Formats: sequence, structure tokens, C-alpha cells
Amino acid sequence: MIVLRDFDKSYFRKESVVTVGTFDGVHLGHRQIFKTLNEISISGNLRKVAVTFEP
Repeated sequence: MIVLRDFDKSYFRKESVVTVGTFDGVHLGHRQIFKTLNEISISGNLRKVAVTFEP
């Protein structure tokens, strides 16, 4: 995992699949989001990106 503290668009030069949310715990809904993100990433050879926010 790479943690970016500032948005650097050069990181996204490779095509990516992105989810955005406040992931305050990994409950069943979040697990499904990350499972789907992973499936799309694998099928399309895309970089996985999760954008979240600190409280």
C-alpha cells in the first residue's frame, strides 16, 4: 500500500479503478466494495486506488 498525503496526479498515469469513501472499518459493505474493486482491477489490468479521508 502506498499512502499519499497530497494529491499527485502523476501517480495516476496508469489507468486505475478508484473507490472513494470514508472507510471507518471493514464491515461487510466495505468488504464488498474492495472485492469488486479487486475484480475490476484484475479483469482490466488496472491499478487499484482507494481514496479515503481522515476524521
